[in-house]
Amino acid sequence: MTVTTTDRIWSRGFILLCIGNLFMAMAFYQLMPVLPVYIKEELGGDKGQIGGILALFTISALLIRPFTGIALDRLGRKWIFLLSLLVFSLMFSGYILAGSLLAIALVRLIHGVAWGITTTASSTVVVDILPRAKLGEGIGFYGLSMTLAMALGPLLGIWMTRGAHYEWIFLETSVMSLLFFLMAIAVKYPPYHPPAIKPRYRLSELFEKTSLPASLSMMILMIPYGGIVSFIAIYGSEKGFVESAATFFIMCAVGVALTRYFAGRIFDRSGPKKLMIASVLFETLCFPILVLVPGETGFGLAAFLLGLGVGTVLPTIQALVNTMVPAHRRGAANSTLFTAIDLGIGAGMLGIGWLGQWLGLDLAFLLCTLICVAGGLYYLLVVDKHYHKNLELK
Repeated sequence: MTVTTTDRIWSRGFILLCIGNLFMAMAFYQLMPVLPVYIKEELGGDKGQIGGILALFTISALLIRPFTGIALDRLGRKWIFLLSLLVFSLMFSGYILAGSLLAIALVRLIHGVAWGITTTASSTVVVDILPRAKLGEGIGFYGLSMTLAMALGPLLGIWMTRGAHYEWIFLETSVMSLLFFLMAIAVKYPPYHPPAIKPRYRLSELFEKTSLPASLSMMILMIPYGGIVSFIAIYGSEKGFVESAATFFIMCAVGVALTRYFAGRIFDRSGPKKLMIASVLFETLCFPILVLVPGETGFGLAAFLLGLGVGTVLPTIQALVNTMVPAHRRGAANSTLFTAIDLGIGAGMLGIGWLGQWLGLDLAFLLCTLICVAGGLYYLLVVDKHYHKNLELK
């Protein structure tokens, strides 16, 4: 097995993957605030149904990721990546044809499968391309494309709902994602030769054991994010702030962008601990500020802190996971991590939907503070020790 890399971060392939991933992820996250409103206004769904339908996407992605990881490690990266990306891009058009709650649930289920394969494969390809000495910095810049999309995508979705029909939004997201497919075709993929393998699949190969503690920490911290991004537009509407959702995503994008100046380099120089403490602190403060500080000020400050937190934690955990495994287990390592991310976001969508239905979104968001604290404590007490122990063994 060999994987070659360039001697610098900014190779042609890395640039294409970063830009293309931004387009694809923006298409995906653009629908996060749009679909809840669409399901509510056009299909008559309530908050509980909205949370359930949105969570189906995550469930299907979660179920396919472990099998994606083992396929990437056994069969290679390129064609799995390209084919899944094409299917994912075309599936946006399926929302145009979905005219009922059942139909849109089915579309979300299939779309989630394609998302699970595509994101696992693309993250593995990026790690293959990057030089190991600058893995943290490189993943940080690549992660910027995803975390910026988390902020800019929903903002674009909100803006488009004001002047465009939903059908045009679904078509536009399909085109954006197809741009990544065209860029991905032009990437020069490092040669990958799988190691000698046994013909029989084993359950233990579906997940990378060394990645499990960090992935669990990531899952916990993604629960609040999944809830707030999915329901912030509805929350703002309930509070009477017409522009609040737009303000939220703009400030979140600013927070994410600022993390690129320090996160990757700090990881390469001193490891993940300081970054994780900072990211958990930022995310924890977000929720009480959102609920307790009145008006646009609370929305903007909460969003900025969420951007700093998410923009730091995502590339930090991904770099941590990939530094602990050999190249022929990167597929499994990334599938384990992204399975946890999907599970966390899905649990946030579903949980905040149900809590918001019965207790109100104010209390639901305040409870997210406790979840953030739990994620931070688990990292400090378990994950950091596990990380350093595995580095010593390598």
